[in-house]
Amino acid sequence: MSHTVCCTLPDRCVPNIISALQPKLPEDQYKLLLQFQSLVVKRLVQSHSQGKKSDRAEPRVEPGAESGGDSPDELESVQKELSCLSRSIKELVLNPRRTSTTEE
Repeated sequence: MSHTVCCTLPDRCVPNIISALQPKLPEDQYKLLLQFQSLVVKRLVQSHSQGKKSDRAEPRVEPGAESGGDSPDELESVQKELSCLSRSIKELVLNPRRTSTTEE
């Protein structure tokens, strides 16, 4: 018999949930979840820093100096990775594999 449970938890709980699932997941699925969660955090940090930048005046940057923020290329790269991995995550959820370990 199969059943599904869905609940809403704060974002800060996601790493703990992934860690709790580790013994029940194949290694590749566990690593996929970790990678996706890491990218989500990175994207949230980028969004937050973009919001902070728009709230204040443009800083004066000397020619040739680094701006200190994420470039549009970095933002786009993270977004592409998330998009690609989200397909894998959806596939993982919709077509779960059974692990060889038995539950006690």
